[in-house]
Amino acid sequence: MSENTESLDLWKIPYHEPPPGVTSDFGARSDLLDPTIVIVSLVLFTTTCIIALRIWANWGRGKWQIDDWCAIATFILTITNGGMLIPLTRVFGKQDYDIPVGLLRYSRWFQRMLSIYGFVLSFAILLGKCCMLALYYRLFSIRKSMRIQIYIALIFCLPIAAGGIAFIIEFGPEKSYEDMRRRREKREWLPMISAAACLVVDALIVVMPIPVILGLNLSTRRKRGVLAMFATGSIAVVADIVVIYLRVLVLQRNGLGRHFIMTALFG
Repeated sequence: MSENTESLDLWKIPYHEPPPGVTSDFGARSDLLDPTIVIVSLVLFTTTCIIALRIWANWGRGKWQIDDWCAIATFILTITNGGMLIPLTRVFGKQDYDIPVGLLRYSRWFQRMLSIYGFVLSFAILLGKCCMLALYYRLFSIRKSMRIQIYIALIFCLPIAAGGIAFIIEFGPEKSYEDMRRRREKREWLPMISAAACLVVDALIVVMPIPVILGLNLSTRRKRGVLAMFATGSIAVVADIVVIYLRVLVLQRNGLGRHFIMTALFG
């Protein structure tokens, strides 16, 4: 069988066999596409407002701090991430039996998008956490215990960066499908380590300011208000737990495309 014939056949073969009575529809619209568009739009709108307020607050202040630049870099990567996630959802956010094997094996566009997306997402997450840690350092570095905790959190950020670099190296478009499959099977622990590192860093970000806030010379009511503001970071902790659960499902090859997209949305 020639390569062209093999390629044509694989574009007609589903990634997983459909359930009895169900026919594969490779042209089916992903039911995750509309929610993805809504979530990406809301995230971009919210981050745009936050960055605009930050620029307005810093305008004319003089020298910008490192947390300001981290916030802007995170914003740029978030826009890039959202722009890539929507077309990926369109072709990959489906049931496994509606995804052709040819997409995974022959589509250079898909391989490039997937590898670059993993890199961009990892560094968007990394810079977002570095932004908060840099802000904490600027506000609380006078306390030695706080500095130590920030350094520990930065160490846990390293697997996140390593995961992004490994993603684009291991799954780049120059790799064959068989090579990518073998590499993925040997390095399935990488995404889990990155997700666990995100959970640890976000938990530290939530917990670190609590002793400092409790020690402030403020009324109990104001302390509760400040604690409530910093406690909003617990949303990220919940999202990290969901991401770990979804990545376990991806490793089990159960709903590969859909769980990958949902992982990206929560990430």
